[in-house]
Amino acid sequence: MADDAKGTDADAESGDSIDKVREILFGAQQRQADQRFGKVEQYIDRETKAVDDRLQEAKRSLERRIEEMETKLSNQLTKLSERMDDSLASFRKEADQNQKQLSDSLSTAQRTLREEIEAQSRQTQTKLAELKADLDAAASELDGDKTSRDELGGYLMELGMRLSGDVGAASSKAGKSNGQPDKK
Repeated sequence: MADDAKGTDADAESGDSIDKVREILFGAQQRQADQRFGKVEQYIDRETKAVDDRLQEAKRSLERRIEEMETKLSNQLTKLSERMDDSLASFRKEADQNQKQLSDSLSTAQRTLREEIEAQSRQTQTKLAELKADLDAAASELDGDKTSRDELGGYLMELGMRLSGDVGAASSKAGKSNGQPDKK
């Protein structure tokens, strides 16, 4: 066992000596390389942080712009909706007014037409009554002025006699038919 402990100690001493030789030969270069790697690492970390910061700022800026655009769009939609509601209300009001005016005009026209028809009907009835009265008066006058059949027959006989040259006979015949005595 003692040999084993000596062997382990010898291995440790030889490892330490290799490290010392390595340090002597490559130590300065290793330190320079470590410094360079450290600087590169720091540079990469700084640049990564700067890029990350810029990305975060761009993201925040983009989010603000999106929010502003959403707000602006929402406001525009609200205004447009209000204008459409106002226009629709105005259109409905105007349509209702036009309908009322049309209804009033139609009612007035119907009333006027009905009154004109009634007036024309009364006027026609009055005119018809006047014409009927005139016709009745003319018929009465004709009845009063018409000659009887006997008189008409006597007149025709007298006319016939005169035409044939027998005027005297015609007068006597006409006188008899009239119921008047003969005037000779």
